[in-house]
Amino acid sequence: MTIAKTSGLQTALDDKQDRIIDGDLTISKANGLQTALDDKQDEINDGDLTISKTNGLQTALDNKYDDTGGSISRSVDISGDLVVGTTNIIEEIGTKQNTITDGELTIAKTAG
Repeated sequence: MTIAKTSGLQTALDDKQDRIIDGDLTISKANGLQTALDDKQDEINDGDLTISKTNGLQTALDNKYDDTGGSISRSVDISGDLVVGTTNIIEEIGTKQNTITDGELTIAKTAG
């Protein structure tokens, strides 16, 4: 099968670049690129972004524990250390006796 050649078509095709590689295009050669760039903000300053415009930020904030006071009213899963001040509570719990049975406490070990 032979493709019919239109006058000048083969010459025009022969003059085309085979591939576009890095550095071959300028902004002015990409249709609409300069206008799109001109419409963008030059820099992001303090106060320019809202939480809703920062992908994933609201979810990350919602999942943080508020340590400013108050109480926890539901279950909390702890997969790592729980440190209060400098005391690792999980380690401290591990050193405690599970059950105090009859005869295990002396009068000296009982306050009041």
